[in-house]
Amino acid sequence: MGKRVWQALGVLLLLTPGMAWSECRCSQPPSPELPPNRPSAVEMKQTNAEMTAYAEAMKKYRECLVKCLRDAESDLNHVVTEWNEMVEKFNRIKEE
Repeated sequence: MGKRVWQALGVLLLLTPGMAWSECRCSQPPSPELPPNRPSAVEMKQTNAEMTAYAEAMKKYRECLVKCLRDAESDLNHVVTEWNEMVEKFNRIKEE
């Protein structure tokens, strides 16, 4: 492949901020420590509150991961589309 095509691809990638370079920053919450085999009522109440908070944090974590996957798919589709257009243009110019 010609040097100009690679240069053009590099310029294309640099001109698409957020695309192809986006980062996923999702943090998995730590799981709560479960009480011993025979917990007291106080331990059960405290663990229930921790489990509720953990479930909500995990829901947000999963939503973040799904968003990252969707963003990655979008980035891939965008770059592939741009690349295909560049290849078509290159082939048209080459034929002239």
